[in-house]
Amino acid sequence: MHFIGIESGGTRTTGVLVDSSKENILVKQGKPGNIAVLGKSAFQKNLRLLLMDLLRNISPDKVAWATFGIAGTGRGAERSLAEEAIAELGFHSFTLVTDGELLFHSVFGENAGVLICAGTGSVGIVRFAHGENKLAQVGGWGYLLGDEGSGFYIGQQAIRQALIEENTAGELSAFTREMLSFYQVQHASELVSLVHVSPNPQNVIAGCAELICRLADDGDSQAVEIVNEAARALVQLAEQAVMQLREGPPYKVSLAGGLLSPKSPIHERFKNLAQDWGHEFIYYQQRNIPAATAAMLAAERANVALSDALRERLEKTTY
Repeated sequence: MHFIGIESGGTRTTGVLVDSSKENILVKQGKPGNIAVLGKSAFQKNLRLLLMDLLRNISPDKVAWATFGIAGTGRGAERSLAEEAIAELGFHSFTLVTDGELLFHSVFGENAGVLICAGTGSVGIVRFAHGENKLAQVGGWGYLLGDEGSGFYIGQQAIRQALIEENTAGELSAFTREMLSFYQVQHASELVSLVHVSPNPQNVIAGCAELICRLADDGDSQAVEIVNEAARALVQLAEQAVMQLREGPPYKVSLAGGLLSPKSPIHERFKNLAQDWGHEFIYYQQRNIPAATAAMLAAERANVALSDALRERLEKTTY
């Protein structure tokens, strides 16, 4: 039997195909898949291309079950569009959750906790204790209304800084020269056109976040300020999230997404700032990649018990 797990976020889409009879696993990656940003048509096109690579000669209607974790589906309208798009691709048996909910399950399973995720966007996910199998979302309103502390937030601040400097300073700083080099432009003003003509401005803006984090690690004062502000915003998001819980500290918290990975300067800044502000957080690590979690959930939904060996391989699956 075949099962599919899909994680579709603002940066990329990852798919895992499991063949339980042959004990095979296939992992493929595709383009971004936030339906709130792309709209139904572009979302469906990107997903179709990934599925063609992932399924090959397997028809979607022959997949026993599929679990989709799709960014931007936390609201009813976008969720309905995603369900329509998936059904139109030929899937009959599938479950749809947000990418944040899927990531939460990759860390906590069915247990209570708080997930703070920062990649292209940012979101907090909470599951209550005391037997309440309910997930609540904090933030996650998209780049036009929120996403504080995210890659978009960092990129937006960095581009603004470069534009202000070009208007007010004589000689450009090393920070702005790095920004111009990254985007391959001669003047900061060209970034305005670059952003506004892009079909996906969110990703264009967020694209420089890794550069800013590296500059912060190197001690660039402007990058350090931006990264510190991102960490503050994410700790504030965590504060809002733990207020949803019906229990006292210490709180079980997981930091996820590229900007909160252990290698990111924001990761340690978050922990230090949370401690300085008096928060009692116990940190939990992600157990496996979300797309692999989605594939395991798909098998569970189909009432199929995967072998221990296959589950172990899924837990070790990487991008």
